Amino acid sequence: KSMEWYRNFHSNYDERKSTAAKELEEIGPDLVFSNVPYLGLDAASLVGIPSVALCSLNWADIFNAYCGHYPDAQKICSDISNAYSNASVFLRPEPSMPMTFLSNTQSVSPIAFIGRRQPEFLRTVTNCSDQMKFVLIGVGGVGIDNFPLEQWPELDDVTWIFPDNTLACSSSNKRADFVPQSQFEMNYIDLLSSCDLVLTKTGYGTQTESVVNKIPTICITRPDWPEHEYLSNWHEKHGDVEFIEWNNVGTPAFAEMVVDMLGKALWTRKSVIPNGAKEAANTIHRQLLIDT
Repeated sequence: KSMEWYRNFHSNYDERKSTAAKELEEIGPDLVFSNVPYLGLDAASLVGIPSVALCSLNWADIFNAYCGHYPDAQKICSDISNAYSNASVFLRPEPSMPMTFLSNTQSVSPIAFIGRRQPEFLRTVTNCSDQMKFVLIGVGGVGIDNFPLEQWPELDDVTWIFPDNTLACSSSNKRADFVPQSQFEMNYIDLLSSCDLVLTKTGYGTQTESVVNKIPTICITRPDWPEHEYLSNWHEKHGDVEFIEWNNVGTPAFAEMVVDMLGKALWTRKSVIPNGAKEAANTIHRQLLIDT
């Protein structure tokens, strides 16, 4: 289905680009910012409007990874690559895909929020002892709603914090060690930074935020996702992380991994400062000054 969509979209790509360029001329923006669709970048270059792309990935590499084997893929990939090359600058927040096919990239620091750590508040809300450890389940929409929580491990002094809809889909939602996220009424980043461990999957957001907030992580691998190698390598270098396959989550081996991670010493890695948003804003500002 993905290839069908791309074939349709690129069957009249030049026409789409011209139409988008005319619309941009009518709007008259000072700059086009993309995160990270490519048509607008291509259109902006046609009418001389500066543009900035910002993302840890790009759709040329993603498309090539999944659809590059089709006979007609090369032309589509070329369209996408050329569009990105037409940006004034492509900002790559650490950690990003290499994007070696582009000559207009600029690296910036990670883009992530730093939360307010409040473990005592978690214990107050759940009426738990000071020995209680909290494990946040943050795996997005990949399968967790259908996961058989009936076999989820019960560990001494461990409370599992799940998305509300995950517990709503399970007959085990009455377990005393299962708590919905909404019970804390906290911003997600504050909740993450208040926990002792997070279970997530390969993905920029939670992996970077767990590192900058110094939260140990168990990461479900996604080896078929093109970013996987770069995110995993960066996480291992800067954070405290163990990797697990999806079919092993909830097993005794998973329970052992959780116990091991919770028993480790305090964070010893060097702090990672997420200044990427500020650095990106400065670059955008400079592009606007160039145009004036």
